[in-house]
Amino acid sequence: MDLYTIAVHEAGHAVASVLWGRQVEYVTIAPRGEILSECNNGKLLFDLEDSQEVNGQRLFREGVILLAGLAAENLILGIQPEESRALEDMKKFERLLGRMSEQQKDEMHDSVCRMAFSTIGAPMTQRHIIAVAEELLKVKTLSEEQIKNVMETASW
Repeated sequence: MDLYTIAVHEAGHAVASVLWGRQVEYVTIAPRGEILSECNNGKLLFDLEDSQEVNGQRLFREGVILLAGLAAENLILGIQPEESRALEDMKKFERLLGRMSEQQKDEMHDSVCRMAFSTIGAPMTQRHIIAVAEELLKVKTLSEEQIKNVMETASW
């Protein structure tokens, strides 16, 4: 997989995090061991899956952010979901849905997918993702403040 695709994927997570009010510690395309790239949001919701802190609204938001990389690859680069590098993200999302009934899982999955693709499908969001991806290609790692600055610059 080429570095630009990886950058778009991670930028999708980062931009969606900002838009959905989720902290972003950093996003990077600099490989570390087996991790090729990541968007680090601090303590992730799936770390809390056994607690009572998980509610529908948080689950929905985390799902949208998890699927934003897949949506960015598809909507910006034309990569089909089955060809995406987002398999691990899909597994994480499925783990989040673990305690729900099959009907609830299906409904949440459909709603989250629609919202992830709707969020990433907005032209301004795509401009933000492309700008963040291009900056990642230059510097490899961006903080939340840097992500927001790139998004602000791309808005003009």
